[in-house]
Amino acid sequence: MNDASETVYLLKPVTYRYKKEIDVTQSLDYGLVAEDVATVDPNLVACDKDGQIETVRYTAVNAMLLNEFLKEHKAFVEEQRKVANLQATVAQQQKQIETVTAGLQTVSAQLELNKSRTENRSEQPVGCGRASDGNCSCARMKSRLRFDDGQFATRSDAGFESNPRLRTGGELS
Repeated sequence: MNDASETVYLLKPVTYRYKKEIDVTQSLDYGLVAEDVATVDPNLVACDKDGQIETVRYTAVNAMLLNEFLKEHKAFVEEQRKVANLQATVAQQQKQIETVTAGLQTVSAQLELNKSRTENRSEQPVGCGRASDGNCSCARMKSRLRFDDGQFATRSDAGFESNPRLRTGGELS
């Protein structure tokens, strides 16, 4: 049947009431006007021996409706499959985002730790220079290299020997 069933999209359903001679109660009914159906597809109506349109071939219309329903159902199932694939992709990407975020948090924490270590090193007292890294723990040197406000001189205090804020309390060794 393939695309032949798409004819049903051109049909216009109507409500109607039979004449009193046919239905005394004249209850509301639903259907198609045979003459309108014949203009859309003459194969969907039945004619009398004189060629006059008598009725709609509802069994043929029903078969076309079923075909269209099955095509739509197949398309719907395909869309569901696509949605499931997209959901799986989103879940995978979410996991990747979480992994990258955790990695960034780790790197950020390491950077903060390194930054604080660097700041702490630059604020440490200047040593006598005997240690290979310049961080001598010589108490005598530390006690002599203080600013007037009591803070230790640090590596960042270049030229501390001539710094007027610095009181040495003696000679530098």
